[in-house]
Amino acid sequence: MSKAIEWMKLISITGIVQILVTGLGMVSGFLVVRYLDTTQLALYSMANNILGTMVILADGGISNGVMAFGAQVHENSKKFGKVLNTGMDLRKKFAIVSLIISSPILIVLLMNNGSSFMVSFVVLVSIIPTFLASLSGNLLEIVARIKQDIVPLQRIRMEFNIGRLVLIFIVVFLFPYAYLALLAAGLPQIYNSWRLRKLAAKYVDFSAEPDRSKFSFKSLFSKDHVNKEPVNDHPDISDEILVNSNSNEIQTENYKEKILRVVSRIMPGAAYFSISGQINLYLISIFSESGKANQSIAEIAGLDKLGMVMIIVSQLFVTLIVPRFAKLPDIKAALTNRFLQIFALLAVMSLFTIGAFYVFDTFLLSVLGDKYIGLEHYLLLNIIGNSLGMMAGNVYSLFVNRGWNIAPYFSIPLNIAIITVAVILFKIGTVEGVLKMNIFINSINLVVNTSYMIYKINSKRR
Repeated sequence: MSKAIEWMKLISITGIVQILVTGLGMVSGFLVVRYLDTTQLALYSMANNILGTMVILADGGISNGVMAFGAQVHENSKKFGKVLNTGMDLRKKFAIVSLIISSPILIVLLMNNGSSFMVSFVVLVSIIPTFLASLSGNLLEIVARIKQDIVPLQRIRMEFNIGRLVLIFIVVFLFPYAYLALLAAGLPQIYNSWRLRKLAAKYVDFSAEPDRSKFSFKSLFSKDHVNKEPVNDHPDISDEILVNSNSNEIQTENYKEKILRVVSRIMPGAAYFSISGQINLYLISIFSESGKANQSIAEIAGLDKLGMVMIIVSQLFVTLIVPRFAKLPDIKAALTNRFLQIFALLAVMSLFTIGAFYVFDTFLLSVLGDKYIGLEHYLLLNIIGNSLGMMAGNVYSLFVNRGWNIAPYFSIPLNIAIITVAVILFKIGTVEGVLKMNIFINSINLVVNTSYMIYKINSKRR
């Protein structure tokens, strides 16, 4: 009972703040949807989607490695600092590659939808500050999540969203252009990263030198290391920490290689999913009837703003549950019980959300504006797809933050096959067809991720 009361307090406090944070984000989104015209909203949506791809490519699994190994040494500020700084150092290098790959894709995509090269270039430049600030922000947030310093973390998120709302409010009323709205949405991220660094400094020794030791790419895929995972027999002790029998000092393998081992398992899938995750955008841009692409993209963008309510569940999940699950010992019964509880909670939240959207669909669409009236059917399809995607993504977060990952030589061909079948089954040039395809793909991803989680748990000792 005391444990239940503790969790109720934690979830209620965190949940209330998260609702406020997400509410601010939704208001910002509604302002963009209501006051940008169809063309500018389409530019805004495409740039935001590509920004997500850039961030995923710049990470490539680094944050998962920092979470997995940081959770094992979080009691030692020096080691924790070394893990975090190593992740920061690697992310800077990955960011350059991500920018080189994603920039031409965004420009071509925008020009394919009627924008000039100059407008496309300006839109690209407007998302770079957000991209650069997110490189450190996402990693710094891991510290607070591992240490469960939730209230200050939520305060920082609140300040960030208030700042973004104020800037977007000013821009969309005075200068309703996509590139200015993107810049307004991103600039507060710089302040956000600075505040997160101050919070992390309580637990992390930032003076610790990042691991820049030389490594061999061949070693990442050697038989000794491939599929090697951190084993948590104790929340703070890893099988990759070696104790010198002649002294009390703990010697660790170099963190750079350990994190890159995680990256080597995650990066191929991350690179693929960063592109396939925007498949709706690409298919509508290519297969929509002439002149209707921008309208279709704008409709999906507006519906997605309402779907941001799923972020409340995901943020609570990532903040409260994933770090605790990552620190569980590798004991079959403990992992099984926690996973079943978590999965049941996700399913109940998804059903509740879908039911609420079904009942209040007309009212919710009226919030977006007159141009979205009559899209009740599309809204229901969108929230079903988003709910399934939320469940699949959170199950993925559970196992990937323990250092587990589905082999890319299995996951990538499987997903290509799923998308191919979906393209054949659904009319992908329409909004309805794309939304049904999204439901189909997310349903199979949920089954695959859940099956893999069960397989990994069953492989552990009793």
